[in-house]
Amino acid sequence: MEEIILENDLEATVLGIIDAEPLHIDDVNRTIGFESSTVASTLSLLEIKGLVRQAGPMQYVRVGEVQAVYEPSVFGSQEK
Repeated sequence: MEEIILENDLEATVLGIIDAEPLHIDDVNRTIGFESSTVASTLSLLEIKGLVRQAGPMQYVRVGEVQAVYEPSVFGSQEK
C-alpha cells in the first residue's frame, strides 16, 4: 500500500471527512468552517496527490488503497 505524507492540518482534516460517498464542497465548507477557496485548493492538492477524486460536479470521494499520514513534526513545527 502506497503511503503519502500530508503537509498540514487542513489536508488531514479535509481528508478525514471525505469517504466513499460523494460529498459536495459546500458540505465540506460547512463542516470545517474554512473559506470556500481554501477548501477548493486543498481538495485540488489532495486530488493531485491521488487521495480524492471528483465524483460529480463539485463532489468528492476518497480514493481507496492509499494510506495518508500526517506528522506535524515533519512540516509544521519549528524548533526554537
